[in-house]
Amino acid sequence: MVNNFKDVFELLHPRLLKVIRLRGYYRPTPIQEKAIPIVLKGVNALIIGPTGSGKTEAALFPLASRVLSSYSNSNSIKLLYITPLRSLNRDIFARIVGVLEDAGLHVMVRHGDSSRSEKLEFLRRPPDIAIMTPEAFYFMLSVGKFVESLKDLKAVVIDEFHELIDDERGVELLLALERLEKIHLRKRIQRVALSATLSNPRLAAQVLAPDRRVEIIEADVRKKYAIKVIVGLEDEETRQVAEKLGIPVDLAGRLVTIKRIVSKLDGGVLLFTNTRDTAELLGALLSKVLGKDKVAVHHGSLSRSERVSVEQRFREGKLKLVVATASLELGIDIGHVKLVVQYMSPRQAVKLLQRIGRAGHRLYETSYGIVLASKNFFDILESAVLARRAMDCDLEPLTLPNSPYDALLHQLVGSVIEFSEIKPLEFYYLATTLPYYYGFDYEKFNQILDFANSTRILRVNEAVIREGRRARRYYFSTTMIADVEQYDVIDLERREKIGVLDEEFVASLEEGSFFVLGGRVWEFVGVEKDKVYVRQAKQEVLVLPAWEGELIPVEFKAAREFGSILRRYEHIGARVFEKYPLSTEAKEYVLKILKEQSKVSCIPTDKHIVVEVVPTHKLAFIYVFWGSRCVKAFELFLNGLIRSLIGYSPASSSSPYGVVLQFASPPSKELIESMFKTIKVLKDSEIENIVVEALKRHKVFEWYTLRVAKKMGIEIPRDASKSLVKRLGETLVGEEALKELNQRKIDMNCLIDKIKDIKEGKIKISIVVLKEISPFAKELLQLANMVVAGYREKSIPSTLLKEVYIRRLSEKRVEFVCLMCGNRWTVTFSLLDDKPSCPRCNSRFIAPLIGVDIDTNTLIESIKSRRKSPKLKKLLAMGNLVLTYGKKAVEALLVPGIGPTVAQRVLAKLAWGEEAFYKALAEYEKKFIQTRKYWKKE
Repeated sequence: MVNNFKDVFELLHPRLLKVIRLRGYYRPTPIQEKAIPIVLKGVNALIIGPTGSGKTEAALFPLASRVLSSYSNSNSIKLLYITPLRSLNRDIFARIVGVLEDAGLHVMVRHGDSSRSEKLEFLRRPPDIAIMTPEAFYFMLSVGKFVESLKDLKAVVIDEFHELIDDERGVELLLALERLEKIHLRKRIQRVALSATLSNPRLAAQVLAPDRRVEIIEADVRKKYAIKVIVGLEDEETRQVAEKLGIPVDLAGRLVTIKRIVSKLDGGVLLFTNTRDTAELLGALLSKVLGKDKVAVHHGSLSRSERVSVEQRFREGKLKLVVATASLELGIDIGHVKLVVQYMSPRQAVKLLQRIGRAGHRLYETSYGIVLASKNFFDILESAVLARRAMDCDLEPLTLPNSPYDALLHQLVGSVIEFSEIKPLEFYYLATTLPYYYGFDYEKFNQILDFANSTRILRVNEAVIREGRRARRYYFSTTMIADVEQYDVIDLERREKIGVLDEEFVASLEEGSFFVLGGRVWEFVGVEKDKVYVRQAKQEVLVLPAWEGELIPVEFKAAREFGSILRRYEHIGARVFEKYPLSTEAKEYVLKILKEQSKVSCIPTDKHIVVEVVPTHKLAFIYVFWGSRCVKAFELFLNGLIRSLIGYSPASSSSPYGVVLQFASPPSKELIESMFKTIKVLKDSEIENIVVEALKRHKVFEWYTLRVAKKMGIEIPRDASKSLVKRLGETLVGEEALKELNQRKIDMNCLIDKIKDIKEGKIKISIVVLKEISPFAKELLQLANMVVAGYREKSIPSTLLKEVYIRRLSEKRVEFVCLMCGNRWTVTFSLLDDKPSCPRCNSRFIAPLIGVDIDTNTLIESIKSRRKSPKLKKLLAMGNLVLTYGKKAVEALLVPGIGPTVAQRVLAKLAWGEEAFYKALAEYEKKFIQTRKYWKKE
């Protein structure tokens, strides 16, 4: 290692050294001091450091120097820089490309949004340094000219490696690198990865360059973080905001707290949320509290121009607050951030560390952050645990995908397209050098080949694999990016958008099921295209959400620490909280709930499972501190086990700290005792089978099956029949779906281990029968959005339905045809007479052209000849309704799903008054939305 700071930069090529001095690079950072000499030698390296540590320069400067030292003016790419986000591409381009180009190197960015002319220029005149997304890189590997341009390639840099390593995008990228080296270039290329702090650097290094030496380079100077967990304020201003915006006091308290934080600071504040929907909601509310010109929202669903605009305005100091999701976690340059606020628990310490690291961007600056928890026992303590773990760099373990079939198939097809044919063993050996595919047997590989052969993606025989008819279409239209669609949620009665749900959550909904959105309980009515139709629940109902959707999981160790806090509290009291960064108000709330819980029930811990049976509410609460994935597996297991004991599965839901079961009749203590007795005698294989069968009955398994099918080249419509999806679930597609679920949503190994602890008596079990729901249970229900009380609105009264429908239809333009003279005209519904007539002949025998397309001549000929075609029959039926009921008939016919036959039934209700008419309209419209997907298309 070189000790003199100046010496490290002086190791670089003279031309590059001159440029970086002119650009103000005088003193290398600690990570640059360690990395530059190693990377210059051509050694593979994993460079680990926080945001602002200078990782990018630590890799690019020595690699650019290597390129310059042996520079040839050939049209070839000498260095590849691969980055997971297109927004990072433009950031790197703006920050460092100037340095490289001033040193005489040609740099270009290539990704999916590049224009046609840019793509052609990229191939015609390849740059010295190419900046690409993983997808652009592996798609280009099947383009001959691109592969030719890599003949002089010296190194590949992978940025934000921590974002890729445990994801299928990373699997496919590393397969593509192996493909490049072993099939195309037949030589090894230097690999350098840049990463934020990792829990297991050795495993990451092994993934980066299997069976090769990889230097793990970390800065000796550790960045400092100061994180505090607080709760929202409750004062007079809070109550005023709650009343003005019509929101709960707890939410108003968090808004007022954010307002005061932003107002006190002279710099910009980043507010991170866990979901896009929350970001949009907070952005709208905070704009009313702080002013529209001071607040903006930033997330991946916004257009590129919108995101760039937000970043630019924040850099320029025009925005005081940006509400963001994971889109700003990574190294996008947005200028100086004074403070980061995490809205409610970040769910993982590694996420919190990345987010708080955006404040105090420079290495020697302390990054200040606040976790603004909801006033909820579990949210506060979870946030405290994660804040402690983040500050101590005690992070979640890496979990590698287990031999993903889809990524393997996709890269295999890419190789076949490039070479026309490939030997099966050659690709098998290539894949199994990666840790992702250790232990992947050749028989399973052959099953994937059989699958590709049967779907006409590949043509396979024992000696060689060739391109199938569907190979190119599949390869160039498929990526491993989880492209989760968003659905607008529409209140069926008001016809207003009330929020957004992601595709995975929508897949978990059954007709008539309930869920919570925007602080209210909604009944799921149906889904049509990109819209989910709902109506508000008419009574207080307990809502057990079946799936968490886009929420990231709380891992086992963090949940176990939560449970250990409660165990230590029983011994040393409030002193247990001294090592956790809780505000006074947050700590007081936690202590208050603990005292209330100890009066009515037991306090569960990491070594003490407490089951609270509440017969009056038909509920059972089972507290276990095993983390999201393990508890979800436990929930599925209990669901299947109870089904075998009593003949049906109870409704259920889970959080990282417990399972809630809702029975059809009051559960007994004896049932729970019988359940745990059965658990103690089951074999591991039986436990696993129960979980898998329960998972296969879940609608989300269908969703994962369809998603995997798409990634493996099977195109299935969203409304595919259940039998088709079920058949797919029994194939390799279903097998891969189960593997993905086991990595992302459940943890089978953890469940087996914890049940073993129960069997061996390492975990105590207490069953308590209560008359009412305990303080812990109330907090658990509130945390998981399972129940809402106190501020639920009622469904629209039937007396107001008339107003709702008239408001909806008033601006609609309606085209009419006269069934006597053939005249056609258009009028706005609100301007229509109660007894409308033809403006030409005054006849009242007119029909609205709703769902009927017919030209005037054809209509007149049909009327004259008395040939009653289906279209004419429909027009005559509507004409008779208008003749009898006037404007009310048109109003009924304008409602989706109401044709002449149904309109006749609805209009007949007018004999009982308008209220009965509008109630019937609403019921038929609801029925239409529920059943439309089953209708045959004409």
